[in-house]
Amino acid sequence: MIDKVLQNGYCIGCGACAALRPEKFHMQLDSNGLLRAVMTSSQDLAPDDPVHQVCPFADPAMDEDVLSARFLPKAKNPHVRIGRHIACFAGKVTDPSLLQSSSSGGMGRWLLRRLLETQAIDQALVVSPCPRTPEGLLYRFEMISTPNQVMGMAKSAYHPVEMSEVLQHVMKTQGRYAISGVPCFIKALRNLMVVNPELQARIRFTLGIVCGHLKSTFYGEMIGWQLGVPPDQLGSIDFRVKIPGKQANEKGVSAIALDSETPATPPKTVRQLFGTDYGQGLFKPKACDYCDDVLAETADISIGDAWLPQYLNEGNSLIITRHPDLHSLIEEGMRQGDLQLDSITADQAADSQDAGLRHRREGLAYRLALAQDRGDWVPTKRVKPSTSGLTLQKKMIFRIRMKISRKSFPAFIEAKRDGDWNIFQRRMNSIIFLYTLFGGNFWKRLRKKIRKHLSIC
Repeated sequence: MIDKVLQNGYCIGCGACAALRPEKFHMQLDSNGLLRAVMTSSQDLAPDDPVHQVCPFADPAMDEDVLSARFLPKAKNPHVRIGRHIACFAGKVTDPSLLQSSSSGGMGRWLLRRLLETQAIDQALVVSPCPRTPEGLLYRFEMISTPNQVMGMAKSAYHPVEMSEVLQHVMKTQGRYAISGVPCFIKALRNLMVVNPELQARIRFTLGIVCGHLKSTFYGEMIGWQLGVPPDQLGSIDFRVKIPGKQANEKGVSAIALDSETPATPPKTVRQLFGTDYGQGLFKPKACDYCDDVLAETADISIGDAWLPQYLNEGNSLIITRHPDLHSLIEEGMRQGDLQLDSITADQAADSQDAGLRHRREGLAYRLALAQDRGDWVPTKRVKPSTSGLTLQKKMIFRIRMKISRKSFPAFIEAKRDGDWNIFQRRMNSIIFLYTLFGGNFWKRLRKKIRKHLSIC
């Protein structure tokens, strides 16, 4: 039930429970910069209350396979790593201004703009930058209703958001809506659709965002601090600045202070900054380590970065279609010259997110086995607990990532309290070095030397 999720730290902060039961739940930013559901009412929830079914990490909720079979019946092609689908593509929009203002190939913006232009929907629910709230939030879900408003939505927001307010609006207001969200948010929305038929009738399309994991507010503050903006002065941050001459995976970042209108320094790439390697997992919610959906398998379409060698010279999108209407819209865009896309196989689509899938499948099986040995409660997942087939190196990588995540929160809190960035970096250096040692080429070189030595002997 949902209380087990809350008690054991698996709330991902989506806001589904607060949308369905606003009298019992509200969303609140905790001391680690993560949005959490908080029980408003002290009255116990009945075991058969539908709210238990909407949380994406509660055991009564249906898993991704069941939900995709229910909501995506025309996605006839199954695949163990990317889920049910119609087709897969990689490429970009041909509009230079749209491409430059987008995080990868511009597909999310193009699709929402086309849905609004053709009046297939009345409004879209999207994440957009907002003025800094007293709690320190810089992004939020908002409703847009015109094609021009699409340009103001966030590119990539590695920042906590929740959708209770916009979903309450949808439940109260007739209309045709589309919503864009990460996999666990779309799963929560599908669960809500099961218990709320009106919501199912009004949400016409769901756009899933390929996800490595979510971040707390500390991640943006960490980047801003290195760019010259202290955490308490951070007014806005752009996580996906396109820098001329840099490859797509060399993401640019810029930060603006509260009392300024210009970036504190010229944009830098994440490779130039400490703690931005996504594989390290700093400031990661616990729930993200117990999720097995990278590619938003329950969404009508999934969009992300095409991390394949042939698409790294400039921003390109990965597209997985699961709804026939959206698939037709993509094909129409290709015929009209709005989209420059290549058809790719499901295996190629999965390979583009190979690192994330390994962490969410092999790594999750290992983490579940560790939790099982400790006697900890964990959400039921499609992946089963197992330690088989993992080398010592992989086990160490998965363990170190968990420790990095746990250690990063108190280390950053201490650094902020004392106003000293160096405290955070010193606290994290040793564990990040250990991760680099096990995650790099050290082991390959060691094995090569051992084999060479044995052959000589």
